[in-house]
Amino acid sequence: EVYNQGLQTLYYVIGVSSAAIFLFGVMIFILLENLFTYRFSKLIKEVERIGKTKNFKERLTEGKRDEIGALTVEINQMLEALLLSQEVEKKLNIFLKAQAKETAEKSIALEEQIAETNKSKLAILNLLEDIESEKKKVDETVVVRTRELVEEKARLISSINSIPFGFVVANIDNKILLKNKVITEMFAFGDERDLFIEDIAK
Repeated sequence: EVYNQGLQTLYYVIGVSSAAIFLFGVMIFILLENLFTYRFSKLIKEVERIGKTKNFKERLTEGKRDEIGALTVEINQMLEALLLSQEVEKKLNIFLKAQAKETAEKSIALEEQIAETNKSKLAILNLLEDIESEKKKVDETVVVRTRELVEEKARLISSINSIPFGFVVANIDNKILLKNKVITEMFAFGDERDLFIEDIAK
C-alpha cells in the first residue's frame, strides 16, 4: 500500500513538473514570439509610413544587434541610396526643364529669324521683279526712242542733203558736226578727219 501511494505521489510530482515545464516553455515561446513580432511589426509600419510619405530622409530606429537590427541597418542604407537617387533625379529634372525652356526659347527665336528672313527674301524678290520689270520697260523705251532718233536723224540728213546750197551745222568751237552733199562735193571733204568752219572759209 505504501508502495502504491509512493508511486502515485511520484507520478503526481512528475505530472505536475512536466506540466509546469511545458507551461513555462509555452510562456517563454509566447514571450519571445510577441517580442519578435512586435519589433517586426514596428519595422513594417515604419517602412510603410516612409513609403507613403516618400520622405527618404527619415531613418528606421535601430535596435538590438540581431537579425531585425541587421535588417534595419540594411533598410536605412537603402533609404540613404534612395535619398541620393531622389536628389539626383530632382537635379536632373531641374536641369532638363531648364534645357527644355532654353531650347524652346532658342527655337522660338530661330523661327522668328527664319520668318523675318523669309519676309526679307520675299521683299527682295519682289524688288528684283519690280526692277526687272522697270528695266524691261526702260529697255523697250530706249529701243523705241533709239529707233525714233535714228529715223529722225535719217529724215534730217535727207532734208539737209536736199538743200540746193551748202549747209553745215557747227558747235561753239566751230567744229562742223553735220554737212550736206553740196559742201562735200564742193570742197571734196572726206570723213577721215574733223572739219572746222575755217576749213571752208579759206
